[in-house]
Amino acid sequence: MKKKVVMGIVIALGTTLFLLFLGFVWFMTGEPVIRVNYVKKLNELVRPAGATDDQNAWNDYERAMQLYAYPDDIVSDVIGSVKWEDESHYRFSKLAPEDQEKIQRWVVQNKGEYEKLIKQDETTFKVMISDNDMMDTYRYSEYEILKTYLPGVLAYEEEHDRLYLMGWRISEKIIKEDFPEKWHRGLSAVILDKWIKRCQVEEKYITNWLKQNEETWQSVLAGNKKPYCWYSYDESKTMWEGMNRPGWCRTLGRLGIWRTIIEREESNYNRAIDECFEVISIGKKIKNCNDPPLAQLNGISILDMGYDQLFRILAYGTFSHNKLFEVQQRLEKVHADGYPLVKFESERLFFLDSVQLLFTDGGPGGGHMIPRQTEGVPAIYYNVDENIFTKTYYCFLHAGRNKTIAKANEMYDEFNKLVEYRPYQVKHGEVKKMKELPSKKYQLVYALFPNDSYIIYDYRSKSMYESLLLVLSLQRWELEQGIYPERLEELREGGYLEELPDDPYGPGVLAYERRGGDFILYSWGEDFDDDGGVENPNSFWGRGEEGGDYVFWPIKNE
Repeated sequence: MKKKVVMGIVIALGTTLFLLFLGFVWFMTGEPVIRVNYVKKLNELVRPAGATDDQNAWNDYERAMQLYAYPDDIVSDVIGSVKWEDESHYRFSKLAPEDQEKIQRWVVQNKGEYEKLIKQDETTFKVMISDNDMMDTYRYSEYEILKTYLPGVLAYEEEHDRLYLMGWRISEKIIKEDFPEKWHRGLSAVILDKWIKRCQVEEKYITNWLKQNEETWQSVLAGNKKPYCWYSYDESKTMWEGMNRPGWCRTLGRLGIWRTIIEREESNYNRAIDECFEVISIGKKIKNCNDPPLAQLNGISILDMGYDQLFRILAYGTFSHNKLFEVQQRLEKVHADGYPLVKFESERLFFLDSVQLLFTDGGPGGGHMIPRQTEGVPAIYYNVDENIFTKTYYCFLHAGRNKTIAKANEMYDEFNKLVEYRPYQVKHGEVKKMKELPSKKYQLVYALFPNDSYIIYDYRSKSMYESLLLVLSLQRWELEQGIYPERLEELREGGYLEELPDDPYGPGVLAYERRGGDFILYSWGEDFDDDGGVENPNSFWGRGEEGGDYVFWPIKNE
């Protein structure tokens, strides 16, 4: 009897182990079934209904990039500078002619004093003011020298911007003949000499580079006249392989921005405005809301470039009421059908294609995740070692295909609704927050789901656009009334603007205050509180614990 019991247990255990082994083999050897070409669906999504190939601006933009003359090192240094365009008044050519002559005489008269200085420490001073770019690294000795010999001049910016700031500060002291007690004429003359030459060379090279790209720009303009813009993705690839769109779009935007800057600096404000609107046109076309969000960011970036330059043109130029009204009307037409906020249907397609590639099709739960198919998809496991046993364990814990797709669709539907709400509304519970996902059961959804940063970038860009319209209305009001309004509501009541712009980070409209003969217009920033229009130079849009506001007007470095 005992032998029969033992034998039965052994048989049962063996059968169980054999069935487990068969189940393991079945689980491990499953194959995905590719039924749908989701890249083809993406192409159908991004292409406007009824559009023909000859209406596609992308073809002209692509040709423009084929014609594009890449900048040399000098121009690359300029267009890569953080502050070159912001600090047009920090360049030698912006000084009055009589002041330029005074500075040049100073350089000639005092350069010899530098020879006396280097005898004190030849190595240090020759390295500091060499034929190479000035102070290309942060060296403590250089700071000490500047503090000692040129007090009030030291700047901490990157090398290129630092030279501009220092040259400007030295020139101011010479023009005003206001020198500190310890002031070395020779060292200041050498820095001025480098600054003047650098300014002259850069301005010449930038102009030549723009001339070289005239045909490029004409191709861009041809594209801007087309009604649509879409990119055709490679349908022979999966979404994992072929979802990326070429990232050179911003190059064309920057080319247009530099055309705008040069026109603005030569006080050709009307032409600068026209160039600026061409940049905005590029951005609007590139920001195809049905494209993957990462591709849409290129369009947002170009739009922001254009908005920023329009702010600067309005700050530097003087315009009639009719001109301001014309610009406002042109700007309103850019998004006459409403501001195009980001959409996530392309991300849904990406997810569905991922399921198709990673899951079996059929069986319990509609299919299971295949361990060996997850090769090269480390995001699914994050910091977990990617050995076959770990993969099998996580795939075993993961929800089946049907539940995974259902949960993802539910999340994407919620996320698409979230786009309709400003960050402030989401922060303060005016919209239902998305449910937390069980990370192991729905690891694929958790890993591939887009974050809300795309929505935030879009709302920032939208606030820039709407604040531009507001500034134009305010300037029109001031020309007619002789003073800026006390309240923004007066603009709407007077018919200057149909709607006042909401603050993405505040409870209502953007913060406004009349200050003397000007005004301040700002957003509360990412800390969601009012800091009185005080920005944090170390925290863009008030990001992080330090907080701070984001000021639209007056512009920075005006």
